[in-house]
Amino acid sequence: MKKTLRSDTIKILAMVLMVIDHIGLAIFEPIYLTSTDYNTVVTFYYLRLIFTAFGRVAFPLFAYQLMRGFFYTRNRMKHVLTLLVFALITEVPFDLFNANEIINFTYQNVLFTLLLGTIMMCALDLVNASDLFNDKDDKKGRILGYSIRAFIIVAFSCAAVIIKCDYTAKGIILIAILYYARNEKSKLITLAPVLFIADIFFVTLLLTRSLDATINYCEIEIYAVVAFFIMYLDNGERKGGKALKWMGYAFYPLHMLALYFISPPIIQHFL
Repeated sequence: MKKTLRSDTIKILAMVLMVIDHIGLAIFEPIYLTSTDYNTVVTFYYLRLIFTAFGRVAFPLFAYQLMRGFFYTRNRMKHVLTLLVFALITEVPFDLFNANEIINFTYQNVLFTLLLGTIMMCALDLVNASDLFNDKDDKKGRILGYSIRAFIIVAFSCAAVIIKCDYTAKGIILIAILYYARNEKSKLITLAPVLFIADIFFVTLLLTRSLDATINYCEIEIYAVVAFFIMYLDNGERKGGKALKWMGYAFYPLHMLALYFISPPIIQHFL
């Protein structure tokens, strides 16, 4: 299969899919939840489902871009600080968009997930770089290394659950999956999707303790596997430079602010 998509194109596609998802959340969902007209309820309910299905592809693509960027960046500490600053800046637009409040600690934006994922990859890189845990002749050392790697992934997954950031542990584990699949493209369309669905299922079941809720959640999340085929088509080319990088950071809070202000009159029009 020929790899025909530039990394920049994948990043832009992820942003477009994110907007589609958020349009469904900000506009279509309130309409079908509050409308008293049957046809309107049915129409916007299915529009919401369709837009959500498209939107499920976005996060895995952002996680993939994060992982790729992690190995391209020259200054990982600066990268971590940039994510932290934009995560804090984004929290107000995110809270307005999701809770109609300036500050709400119930649920944190996805940049916190990406921040934790980046720090996790830094920790995993330290373990991978240590001869103490990678000597082929030292079985105990290698077992200890595997144990430490597992502990790191679990610890950051727990941190994501504690701070209640978007995708919580599911997002952290996905980043770990992509981190370890990075050098073998074939794994992106074979092993990685399977592990991701298993990740979604077991983490959701653990957090909700409800098989029905878990199955319902997985029914819509299954569309996210399309993202792995898009990743496989990545040819590694990047021509957008810093302009696209900063646009990506700014686009996240700005599009939520825009939807926050334009959605009320649109909703009222259909009610």
